[in-house]
Amino acid sequence: MNRDFRAFAIGLAVFTALYSVFLLLPVYPLFFAIPLIAGGVVAYLSGRRQFAAVLSLGVVGSGVVAVLNFAASAIGLPSDFPGASSIPLVAALSLLYQVPLVLVGGAVVGLWLRWRHA
Repeated sequence: MNRDFRAFAIGLAVFTALYSVFLLLPVYPLFFAIPLIAGGVVAYLSGRRQFAAVLSLGVVGSGVVAVLNFAASAIGLPSDFPGASSIPLVAALSLLYQVPLVLVGGAVVGLWLRWRHA
């Protein structure tokens, strides 16, 4: 397992954990900070292919948001888009905002931390 994939896996775990916390405690500034934090983690930990690792986190994170939103509505948590029919809508909407936020988080947070600790 190379360094970029390991960074992606850790960033996806951070993203999933933070989004799960957001579903339980809906604090809306956290909603927009989750992709920034996860993108920063991936960019900081990745090797040579930082852009590809961060971009793939944004795309896969959209699917994670759709699945976790469906799971939250299935167990009875309040959801803006309940039901299985809203999975494509949630995935498409989250793709629109997450990819830019993950890229900004990777560029600003991750690369700044990397420069600071180098």
